[in-house]
Amino acid sequence: MSVADRPRFTKYLLLLAFVACALVAGAVGRLVAADTIANAALFYGLVQVLATDPQPPESRLAFDRARANFYAAAKDGLRARLVWLDGREAAARAKAQAK
Repeated sequence: MSVADRPRFTKYLLLLAFVACALVAGAVGRLVAADTIANAALFYGLVQVLATDPQPPESRLAFDRARANFYAAAKDGLRARLVWLDGREAAARAKAQAK
């Protein structure tokens, strides 16, 4: 199945990009040029990984849950507790430090 055939795939990618921006903005209080470049690199990496993944993200995480993650990230930054694609809930900071 091509990326274009996946329902809501673009919405998920945009939401993931916004979550990344919200996490950075919540962590530092504002975005600067370096953050914007880092977010673009993150977005590119997400697109590449998710586009080649045989299981589409919308089958692993309901859109309503992804939206709730976005608002939690916007509100709490790296302190936000998010539900990840594996279904587990964890703080964004803990996930970032684990990688």
